[in-house]
Amino acid sequence: DQGCDFTLYLGHPVGGIPEGTPVRDAAEIMPRPAFAGEAPTRKQLAVWSDLFRIHLLARRRVIWADLDAYCLRPYDFPGAHLFGRNDDGGILSGVLALPQDSPALRWMTDFVAQDQLEPPWADPAWVARRAKAGTLGPADLPWGDTGPRLLLHALRLSGEDRHALPRAVFYPV
Repeated sequence: DQGCDFTLYLGHPVGGIPEGTPVRDAAEIMPRPAFAGEAPTRKQLAVWSDLFRIHLLARRRVIWADLDAYCLRPYDFPGAHLFGRNDDGGILSGVLALPQDSPALRWMTDFVAQDQLEPPWADPAWVARRAKAGTLGPADLPWGDTGPRLLLHALRLSGEDRHALPRAVFYPV
């Protein structure tokens, strides 16, 4: 309704899609991860979505918007970085754009490409225990480690967190 070029990427069949919505196969961007079997859990779907978002931003110049985001007016932002800050000093990942040459995006892409993810923000003793147990795959990490915490860490490392817009820009209510 606001003139955005919207595309819905799906990893499996979904009903109730409004007529005229452009739909693409998510496998064009990222194949279904092994941890998301035939009946993935809510957390596995969230992690898959987090990883998909990184791959999509790295391959296409797009604005990612979670499906619970409601666009009140056309996007008109001054630059290639688009994300907001939350009330706790973190970064909101529900509406996100990064330039394809973003150091933060490159860091996240390299990080999630590993078989065992050792989050630098996690307690080293926790990482060591999980590494020993072989449970450092993306879906083994705590909720948010492949999403908001990863994004915040990468943006802080690169200094790109300075582009964060106030929370009210994306979440005015």
